[in-house]
Order: sequence, then C-alpha cells, then structure tokens
Amino acid sequence: GGIWAQEFAYFADRSANAFGPGYRGHGFGLAMGVDRPFGPFYAVGVNMAGAASDISESDGFDKPMTALTAQLGAYGGIDFGAFGGE
Repeated sequence: GGIWAQEFAYFADRSANAFGPGYRGHGFGLAMGVDRPFGPFYAVGVNMAGAASDISESDGFDKPMTALTAQLGAYGGIDFGAFGGE
C-alpha cells in the first residue's frame, strides 16, 4: 500500500460575447489518498481533495467570487488481463 498527494492549479480566461460577460479565474488545490492491495484488487483506497478559486468579471465592478470545494472518494483497481481474450 501507499500514500500519495498531487497538487493542481488552473486558470480560465473568457472574453465577453453575446451570451454573457467575460471572466477570469484561477485556483489551486491538493488531492491526497491512501491505498493498499485487498483480495483480487491490486489497489483499494480512499481519497480527498480540496481547492480554492477566485473568479471575477473581466470588465465588471463586482468583487471577485471565492469558491472553496471539497471532495471525498473511493477507488479500486483490478487486472482483467489483456483485452481481446488473450
């Protein structure tokens, strides 16, 4: 088994058009988990992630919106052999 962590970051930039105003945003997050072999699975684990984002209108006057997100998950991996029945 093992533990793992992965940081991530993102940036978005969209110009205003007929469908709405433009916006700009950026964020940063961290995902981490722990897993181990279990029965026929080579990995069974749980993970959690969190991120913080700031989004603002490109030409707007409102204060930026801040979003905090969190996520919990579970996963497993098993080897079914080669595709095609070999």
